[in-house]
Amino acid sequence: MPKQVFLNPGDWWFGPYQAGVLTTILGSCVSIVLQHPRARVLGISHALLPQRSHQTGPEHGRFAEEIVRIFVQKLQSHGLKAADCRVQLYGGGLMFSSAGAGNCVAELIRVGDHNVRASLCALAAAGLSVDFQDTGGHFYRRLQVNLLDGAVSHEKYPIQSFALPARR
Repeated sequence: MPKQVFLNPGDWWFGPYQAGVLTTILGSCVSIVLQHPRARVLGISHALLPQRSHQTGPEHGRFAEEIVRIFVQKLQSHGLKAADCRVQLYGGGLMFSSAGAGNCVAELIRVGDHNVRASLCALAAAGLSVDFQDTGGHFYRRLQVNLLDGAVSHEKYPIQSFALPARR
């Protein structure tokens, strides 16, 4: 029976091509789909935030900048070069309107933009370029990745955004 994987926020998957489908739902979170077609290896993430506020403990998939390093380390442990990979980036939606919000709240609301920017910077620092990108906007996205060949299908659904109440 084919494997069915669902990535929750902060989860990631890395492994060889195999029968199955990986699904995740993204709002302001981002998903990097990294594929080494010659070696038939995939890495898929669901990062919540751009980076940690302070470094404690081992790296994990909750942060956009860390997941890129994790994937590069995984590739290197298999004797593979990151530069031979194809990369796709999804998510980073704007979930709420910041109309009437204070500056701090408006920045929190724009976490999707920060996630996309951190992902792009971390990918570039690792020598990876993005082959396909569907990010931003007032959307949440449903991603499905065929684990047998790395094919990605995604659907966008509009967010019914609302303005935060004005501060008094």
